Amino acid sequence: MSLCSRSPATNPGYKRVLASLNMLNILPSELCAAQEVVRRVFLDLGGLLPPPDETRAFLADTDPGKRDGLIDNLLDVSRISSGRLR
Repeated sequence: MSLCSRSPATNPGYKRVLASLNMLNILPSELCAAQEVVRRVFLDLGGLLPPPDETRAFLADTDPGKRDGLIDNLLDVSRISSGRLR
């Protein structure tokens, strides 16, 4: 299970971020749109834009855990190290 799939109440990473935001009186951001998620995750983790076919597949996926699945897939070291993000 990805850390992202846990609710903020049980995720230690989220708890720290939310505590810091609270101390600074900053409200957390809303979830971004699926199209923005796929683009940002690919750029952040691989430095490349997502291929159109993977973007379409992600947008068509109805699984509520698709964001976690995308992140977990891209964090697969063999995929990143072999340059297969394209």
